[in-house]
Amino acid sequence: MNPVSAVKILEREITPTELDGTRNGFDEHTVENGAQVQSHQRFTFAAQDRDKFVGCVSGIAHKNGDQFNGWCYITDLFLEKEYRKQGLGAQLLQTLEKTLYEHGIHNIFTWTAGYEAPGFYKKQGYTVFAELENWYSTGHSQIGLRKIMTKSNLLPPGFTLRNAAWTDLEAVADLIRAVCEADGDPDDAVPASELKSEWEANFNLDSDVWVVTDPSGKVVGYEEFYAHPGHASLQGDGYVHPQFNKMGIGTGLLRALDQRARLEMARAEPDLRIYLRNFMTIGDDPGRTLHENEGFKAIRFNWSMRIKLDAPLPASEFPEGVEIRPFVEAEHLYQVYEALEEAFADHWGHIKPSFDEWKKRRMAPERYRPDLWFVAWHGNEIAGVSMCRMRSGIGWVGSLGVRRKWRKQGLGMALLLHSFGEFYKRSEKVVGLGVDASNPTGATRLYERAGMYVETEYVCYEKEYRSGRELQE
Repeated sequence: MNPVSAVKILEREITPTELDGTRNGFDEHTVENGAQVQSHQRFTFAAQDRDKFVGCVSGIAHKNGDQFNGWCYITDLFLEKEYRKQGLGAQLLQTLEKTLYEHGIHNIFTWTAGYEAPGFYKKQGYTVFAELENWYSTGHSQIGLRKIMTKSNLLPPGFTLRNAAWTDLEAVADLIRAVCEADGDPDDAVPASELKSEWEANFNLDSDVWVVTDPSGKVVGYEEFYAHPGHASLQGDGYVHPQFNKMGIGTGLLRALDQRARLEMARAEPDLRIYLRNFMTIGDDPGRTLHENEGFKAIRFNWSMRIKLDAPLPASEFPEGVEIRPFVEAEHLYQVYEALEEAFADHWGHIKPSFDEWKKRRMAPERYRPDLWFVAWHGNEIAGVSMCRMRSGIGWVGSLGVRRKWRKQGLGMALLLHSFGEFYKRSEKVVGLGVDASNPTGATRLYERAGMYVETEYVCYEKEYRSGRELQE
């Protein structure tokens, strides 16, 4: 007789003896599968005002045998009403995190109602990993948040590493300006209006942008993450206020970037080489040392170049049959995209974006200046493009490219001088651009012949996560 045939399903409470048997059965199954029986330890800290209890934080850390498995679940974080919004909750949470880290527990998570504390946890560096919609009768969600802790994001007391918010925009722009001025290249600073466009076009603030704040709430560190198409070529850009160096802020930001890169690489094809790149000024010795300590290597150098226009320029001499025509967005945009992508296909690190991705970046509100897009035509074909804009109060040649069959005919120089002339007509007397110092098309020599000089030299550092096939367009 099949023993299952006599089994009935009943709705009733199980007895203590049955509960013990259930737990023993789970333990036996765990051992049979080669794992250790799990136990747990609770960590709890209370906040007291003299003898009065005003709040607490508590979490359960699980163990496999005698070893912690690296995870802690925050079961409680509470403060009496009159003690809220004064930084005490963050202090409780940071105390728990520090203790957990000292026990070798580097992962922490919790669940909270959508109407309760998601914003608080995000400010403490937590990210959403799950959302259960309509969990409550009010329609609010139940939200799961987690944080990967490193020694570096356990910053000095009162300092916080968290995801950026739109309210940080002006403060981040001020920070970038302070760093660029200290590096001797103030023109490289991004104004708040342009930073806003970049955030809108390129980043998810909840996962790709971080700030560090000091005890007063001042933004003293910033980092952003960008994944090129294909998820294999990854890019960072970070800043630490000069007055807050050597406090672990840069390390904390770089390790947050590293963790984000490791999540992104899972989206890439399995045979691709995965790497993360960061640029900094050649003289930024602390930044270079920081990157080298974190496994990065210097691989390439870039120049930020300038020219001062003190007098009107002679008319540009274009190759026979080539002329500049007014740019008409509705008719020319896709052709410009194809022409520039062909022109830059040979450049180091170039990965062709989709037209939609390219359009989103090129036409961001603070970047798009169609009156400064100079397109050189030969009949019905685009021979070359100089795509310019304004940046930090100076003229900027964002992209200058000549298609292969029109190279070595003087078109690059003609486009460059034409761009200079148009800026001069608009009373812009300083023009800049950025260029790879090892540019294979000889662009650096072209710019020097045109009278440009190197304002600042940058070094590119790369961290390789996986070797493999190079990503192609």
